[in-house]
Amino acid sequence: MEIYETHIALRVPSFRGAVEKLHAAGFHEDLPDEHPLKIVIKPHPPTGYPQVYFFYPDRHLLEWNAATLD
Repeated sequence: MEIYETHIALRVPSFRGAVEKLHAAGFHEDLPDEHPLKIVIKPHPPTGYPQVYFFYPDRHLLEWNAATLD
């Protein structure tokens, strides 16, 4: 999955909870890049807060991030 500059970012209260919800919905980080349920998890990116990227079913790129890594 290529991360683009244009995407929608939403702050979530729990990073772990957000990733668990994605996993429960079938999203996983070990899928091939072109797979529609591929996620990219960045627990320690340069931004200073954890991020997870995924494509919504309509192919819009979303980012969920949290204030801290829990």
